[in-house]
Amino acid sequence: MEKDNRTLLFVYGTLKKENRLHSVLGNSSDYIDDYTTVDSRFDLSNYSGSFPIITFKDKGYKIKGELYSVTPETMDRVNNIESGVGYIPYIVNLETSSGIKSSAITYVFTERNMVMLPVHKIEDNKGVKEW
Repeated sequence: MEKDNRTLLFVYGTLKKENRLHSVLGNSSDYIDDYTTVDSRFDLSNYSGSFPIITFKDKGYKIKGELYSVTPETMDRVNNIESGVGYIPYIVNLETSSGIKSSAITYVFTERNMVMLPVHKIEDNKGVKEW
């Protein structure tokens, strides 16, 4: 399959390396680098102590995660999983710690009636949150 058909996907939680849903990305996904959102308009919370969600928040945080190049089949799998539990695809602007810029699709949660539990796995490092 041609690389031109690939999508850039920014993951920040269970799809990241060494987390329980990383296998959904399959062997055909290519890790690019760690990236952080350029905008500080998000919050990262933990739902029921089991998975992270990002939501929109004025005067929020930047989110740190991993950028992947994924095949259309992988993107379909991810979209089916994420959309099925209430996330919407959203394009974010990203940059690495060395200033390399990119944009990618990520998934943002829009439900308001959620109970968020504090959890040790979410780190806030000078306005940047990571799970």
